[in-house]
Amino acid sequence: TATRRVFVSRHMTTDDPADPADTASLRSRIKAESARLEMREAAARKISNEFKKIRYHAGQLSKGQPELASTHWSTISEAVLRLEGMGVATADRRIVEAIGPALAYWPEDPTGLEHLSGIIARADSQSQDAEKTQATSTSSEVRAWTAEVLEVREMLRGLRMVIIGGTPNVEAAERLKQAFDLKEAEWVELTEHGSSEPMRSPIARPDTAVVLVIIKLTGHLYAEEARKYAKLSGKPCVMLTRGYNPDRVAAEIQSQASARLSQQVAE
Repeated sequence: TATRRVFVSRHMTTDDPADPADTASLRSRIKAESARLEMREAAARKISNEFKKIRYHAGQLSKGQPELASTHWSTISEAVLRLEGMGVATADRRIVEAIGPALAYWPEDPTGLEHLSGIIARADSQSQDAEKTQATSTSSEVRAWTAEVLEVREMLRGLRMVIIGGTPNVEAAERLKQAFDLKEAEWVELTEHGSSEPMRSPIARPDTAVVLVIIKLTGHLYAEEARKYAKLSGKPCVMLTRGYNPDRVAAEIQSQASARLSQQVAE
């Protein structure tokens, strides 16, 4: 409970012992709670699998095989319907993000896919916004980074950054990569209530210089696991509490890990 920061309002003490007569009830409650947790984990796995199907078939559509387009769209449609049946609304942003690359291959006559129209409209809107943002950032590429960003860049140039927190944000990761002149900014994808194992290998890689944990987007257990893996690998673990734009990341790295990173650079 101390490690996971779980508060227990009442626990066994010398003057408040467990009642042996309550053993059967306790076992029953433990069994019921175990079954509930297993059901929740199974449901989370099913949801994750449906998102994987959507991303896979969206990627296949992007390969430009028009003769297979209807099959891919039908599979995506079925996955969205199954997600809806599992309580994931079609307005969920993760669906739009998963479909993203397939937007350009939306059929002119979407017969049988009408329930996806709202999703496609949102994806189209986001795509246009992204293009506007990219055009703006390209035209202002000459903007000067803050002195803090440039100082951190000297510590991280050519190395890797691992990011833990929520659904991977490709644009934000790319922005961090550019700001700090990184070899890679890897945003690890973790499933809700799933294992923390996917983050172990990226953190342990020799060229990983720093681990970022976005507190607001990360469950407490994942944050603790990231800290543990970073410690085992000898990598600084930086906790982000107020956003993850390059300026904020640079400030937090300077505050929490500059000494260690400077030492690594010197070595």
